[in-house]
Amino acid sequence: MRHRSIRLAALLALAALTLAAPAVASPQVEVEPGVFLTPDADPDQFLPPSEAVKVKKLKEKDAGLDATRVAMASSCSNLVIQNTVGNSWGAYGTHHTQLYWCFNYATVTYCFRDRAVEGSRIWVFEGWIGWLTGGGAGAQYCRVKSQAHWKLPRPGLPDVHKYPWEDLYGYASGAYNYSRGGT
Repeated sequence: MRHRSIRLAALLALAALTLAAPAVASPQVEVEPGVFLTPDADPDQFLPPSEAVKVKKLKEKDAGLDATRVAMASSCSNLVIQNTVGNSWGAYGTHHTQLYWCFNYATVTYCFRDRAVEGSRIWVFEGWIGWLTGGGAGAQYCRVKSQAHWKLPRPGLPDVHKYPWEDLYGYASGAYNYSRGGT
């Protein structure tokens, strides 16, 4: 009888741990340093609330179609490029460009582009100087190209200016491509 109660207690403890386990978000993969891809991305994790609602409605619409289209219902991916400017003594400034796209293997069904800046105590973010988009919903691809202006003030010397850029593509097949430079 004692063994049964121990076994039952162990099973109940395991069940409690399983039920209390947090939901697992889509795995984020660092493709290379500063490049993050999240396949099958959850829109609640990456998009502003109003955009996440649009994606959910899009997926519900796709899932409501015939069986052939259900298999091709929209999947989404999130690609984030981190670009860092710096100098030889370790001071740096960082910004990110994001491309979130949904696709059904025939066309892009949704495209969201964003960018953000991380603070820097030495490098000064002077602003965004470029923003180019292409493709989008209904096209074969979704694109964003972004460029920033960073300044390193040097009292008594000329300031240092850098203009890093990122160019991201997401395709209807779910594939992606990117390039970056200017650092």
